Amino acid sequence: MKSILIPSAIVSGLLIVGAIASLAIAQPPRDDVETPLTAYAGKILVISFRSDPESTATLEKVQLRQVAAQRFLVGKAVDDGTPRSWNKGATTWVALEDVAQIIEFPNVEAMKKAIDSYSDADEVF
Repeated sequence: MKSILIPSAIVSGLLIVGAIASLAIAQPPRDDVETPLTAYAGKILVISFRSDPESTATLEKVQLRQVAAQRFLVGKAVDDGTPRSWNKGATTWVALEDVAQIIEFPNVEAMKKAIDSYSDADEVF
């Protein structure tokens, strides 16, 4: 009789663990999920858009956030030295599906040096 109870208890325990694990996995995604992008930690990202290739967003402290089904790159706008830097310091959300290109710089100085190296920075940014 004991030999039947032990396997039954093991099977029951495995079923309970499986049910709990499936509930944990089956949770729907939460709104406003925040994920740090460790590959870009401390970097400056210049993002160009699919919808407007002439425009860019220059961000630091970038994170990946999700609201409902849409994902965004969210970061603090950086003064890139151009007259269009009106949003510097503001938290800026860029829809990930609208990102055409990301240019990564180690810091603001390196980004400004790259911009200055062009003869006509207005055509670049």
